[in-house]
Amino acid sequence: MAVTGMFFTIGENLKCIIIAILIGGIIALIKVLFYKELRERLHYMLSFFGNVFRYAVAGNFYGLPYVDKKDKEVKHIGIKFSLPILLSAIIVMGGKI
Repeated sequence: MAVTGMFFTIGENLKCIIIAILIGGIIALIKVLFYKELRERLHYMLSFFGNVFRYAVAGNFYGLPYVDKKDKEVKHIGIKFSLPILLSAIIVMGGKI
């Protein structure tokens, strides 16, 4: 996003960020549906927010893991955000939104 910031105006950068987040969400949803792990991911998200709340009450965020140890071994976990940024930059440069 820093590179696009040099070439786009502030309004175009905001469009680029919003479109990139939307594209990333669509890619993530497709991945979750493709690997048939929607229930597991929703359960994990609720568990993560529960841990965040527990750590917030204790005042210690430094020990909070984002990814379980078993998830680190899975190859398809997460998405690379460079593709949504590239696609959104192309949309903002070439299309009228």
